[in-house]
Amino acid sequence: MKREHGGDLTIVIPAFRAEYLHNALRSLCGQTCGDFCLLVADDASPDDIAGVIQAEGDSLALRYVRFDDNLGGHELTAQWDRATRLVQTSWVLLMGDDDELDPDLVAYFYRALEQTGAGFDLYRFNTRRIDGAGVVQAVNSEHPLLESSLQFVSARFRGERASYTCEYIFRRAAWEQLGGFVSFPLAWCSDDATWAALGDRKGIYTVAGARASWRLSGRNISSARPEIALQKLRAQSAYLSWLAEQQLGNSDRASPGPTTRQRLRGEAANWFHVGLWRSGCWVPVGAALVMAREADRFTRLGVLYHLARVFKHDLDLMKKGLLGWLRGG
Repeated sequence: MKREHGGDLTIVIPAFRAEYLHNALRSLCGQTCGDFCLLVADDASPDDIAGVIQAEGDSLALRYVRFDDNLGGHELTAQWDRATRLVQTSWVLLMGDDDELDPDLVAYFYRALEQTGAGFDLYRFNTRRIDGAGVVQAVNSEHPLLESSLQFVSARFRGERASYTCEYIFRRAAWEQLGGFVSFPLAWCSDDATWAALGDRKGIYTVAGARASWRLSGRNISSARPEIALQKLRAQSAYLSWLAEQQLGNSDRASPGPTTRQRLRGEAANWFHVGLWRSGCWVPVGAALVMAREADRFTRLGVLYHLARVFKHDLDLMKKGLLGWLRGG
């Protein structure tokens, strides 16, 4: 029997692959609180998204929309934006077509909303990582109850915090005021930037008691895929350039001092260079110049400093390739 939607939350699934969609829908059918609407936004998928919905989503207050063009294939955040624009409730949770939510997650959200007087624009849950078979690979460390945007950005730079789109519930009006999701190549770092912007004025509030499960299936962009490594690097440098423009923390009663910002710049530089090392990809000179300039806008360590790190990375790759060729010969 289909539920009647009586809540003020919409869960949006920008769907493209059907492989794990039934798992996502089952986790929503199992919610102990059914006061939410589900919007499945089919990004012109070649898979039978509608068939999965028909089989699994009968008990949900569900709206299915199929777009004629695969916008996410060109700009993923644009697909997120056009799906979110269809939402008519005050609160939105953006969920991947392969993610899962604990049965009490919606109930805990409404409880937190009441307890806090809806005083935040951004709420989040703790998370776990699962594989393609649904086996738990990691239970991620818990978030602090309340965190500023700068604290969030810093923790992400240091690699101390996992963060996935499916764990956040945001106020639609605040998202609208922001102008939609911040856009970078492959939407890499786009969610971090968006959450930092949405949480800048009031902070980010963590709802305890339920977790969101993010799936590392081997098909998403977080999986190790050499063909997109350079685009990820471009996104990282663009994110740093964006941070330089935003001046996060200036709305706080006690704005961060120069020591805090200096430490954050050092963390950002290290994060960017670790990403470079992990990429394992050759960086062309033109791309290196662009990335060095963008990274320096936030880190202020000098364009030549970043260029030297990139060129050293390329040289190390050349040496590694040459040694492999010599050994193979």
